[in-house]
Amino acid sequence: MNRLAHAYLFCGPRGVGKTTLARIMAKTINCQTRESTASEPCNECESCTAINEGRSLNLIEIDAASHRGINEIRELREHVKFFPQQGLYNVFIIDEVHMLTSEAFNALLKTIEEPPAHALFILATTEVHKLPETIISRCQRFDFKKLPSTELKTRLMAIAEKEGASIEEDVVDTLILRAEGCGRDAESILGQLLSLGEQRITWEHAGLVLPRSDRVLIEQWITAVLDKKIDSALSLIQQLINEGVDIERFAQDTVIVIRQKMMQEISDQNMDKGSILFTFLDMLIQRMPDIRKMTEIPHLPLELVAVEMVLNRATSASHHTNPVPASAPQVPPTPGPGAALIHEPLTQHHTEKSDHTIQTIQQRWEEVLDYIQHHAPSLSFVLGVAQPIAVNNTILTIAFSYKFHQDIINNQKNKAVVQQALRNVFGVVYDIRTIASEEKPIKTDTNKDDVLAVVLETFEGAVAD
Repeated sequence: MNRLAHAYLFCGPRGVGKTTLARIMAKTINCQTRESTASEPCNECESCTAINEGRSLNLIEIDAASHRGINEIRELREHVKFFPQQGLYNVFIIDEVHMLTSEAFNALLKTIEEPPAHALFILATTEVHKLPETIISRCQRFDFKKLPSTELKTRLMAIAEKEGASIEEDVVDTLILRAEGCGRDAESILGQLLSLGEQRITWEHAGLVLPRSDRVLIEQWITAVLDKKIDSALSLIQQLINEGVDIERFAQDTVIVIRQKMMQEISDQNMDKGSILFTFLDMLIQRMPDIRKMTEIPHLPLELVAVEMVLNRATSASHHTNPVPASAPQVPPTPGPGAALIHEPLTQHHTEKSDHTIQTIQQRWEEVLDYIQHHAPSLSFVLGVAQPIAVNNTILTIAFSYKFHQDIINNQKNKAVVQQALRNVFGVVYDIRTIASEEKPIKTDTNKDDVLAVVLETFEGAVAD
C-alpha cells in the first residue's frame, strides 16, 4: 500500500465512479489512523473528516471542462511545490482532463514527468482517445466499465430499503434500462422517485419521473410477435398509444431487450431462435428511423415490424407443416420481388452447366448482394461478410467467418433466396455449399459491415464455440 505511482489515469463511461474513487483514494493515502495493511480509510480522523466536508487543503480538484487553459495549469504547478498541511500527500484530481488545450497538456506534462515526492495526480476522463500519448504513457491506467444490471439493481433496492420505501421490480428494471449502466444516473433517478414521499413506488408514481416505456409491455410485445399472435401484438401497440408511451423510447428499449435475448440464445448454441431474433432485431433497427418521420402515426413502423415478422414466420411454418405432395405439379417461381418468398432450394437440371469461374463470381458478387438487398435485406448483412471461394460446375462453395452466419444461410428459405439471386445474375441454378472458418477468419471487403461482429465487439460479447 505504501508503493504508489505518481500519476493515475481513470478512464471509462460517465457516472461509473471515477471521481468518487479518486476521492476515496485521496482519503486512504492520507488517513492518519489506517494500518499499513488496510486499504480503506477510517472516515473518522481529522484528514478523512476534512476531505468528507470538502475543506481539506490536501485535496485539490480541478474541472478541466471550465479550467482548461495554460494559466490554470501554471497555477497548479505553483501549488505542487507546497508540502501537505497534514498527511503525506497533496492529491490533485483533474476531472474531464481531455478538455485541456494542447498548451495546457504540454505544461502539465513537465509536472507529471518530474513530480515532487509529496504530490500525486489522478486524471479522470470519459474520452481517453483525446489524451496525448505522452500523458497516457506516464500514468498508471485503470479502465472503468459500466455497472452490471444485477449489481445496480441490488444497490438500488438496498438504498430504497434504507430510505424506508419499497419499489416495484418492473419500475427498478426500467430505471436500470434508462440509466444504461451509469450508477450516478440510476441513483439520481431513484432519488427523484423517493422524493415523491410514497412508501411504495408503483408505475403510477414512477410515470411522473420516468418516460413511460414499461419493461413488462416490452416483454409482452416481443412474446406476442414471436408467438405469431398478431392481434395481441397490435393491441399492445395501441395500448402504448393510449397510455402516452414514448414510441421512440419504447423501440430503443425493445432493441436492447431483443439484443440481450439474441446474445443469450447464441451463447446457448440455440441457433434457430438466435436466427429468428436476429431477423427481428434487424427489421426493428431498419424501421426505427421512420418513427420520427411518421409524426402523425409514429406507431406505424412498429405495427409493420410485427406484421412482417408474423407473416414471414407463419408462411415458413405452413410450408414445413404442409409440404407439397410429390405428385403435385411443380409451379416455377415467378421472377421479380416475389422471388424472395421462395421456401425451397431451386431444382437443378442435370444437363445444366456453368462456365463461370470463381474469379468471375467474386467480381460480380456485388450484383448478387444488390439483388438480395432488394428482396431480403436481412440476408444482405450476412452475405456481405461471406466470400465465394470455389465453384465446381454448378456447385458453389461460400465461406463464412462465423458458424452462426452459416446456419442462417443453410436455412432452406434463405438458401432459396441466394440461389434465386445467383440465377438472376449468372443464369445458372447453383447448388450452395457452405463452410465456416472461425479459426481462420476469411478476408472480406473492409467496407462491408459485419453487423453481428460489430454487436459482439461493442457490447463485449463473444460467439460461443
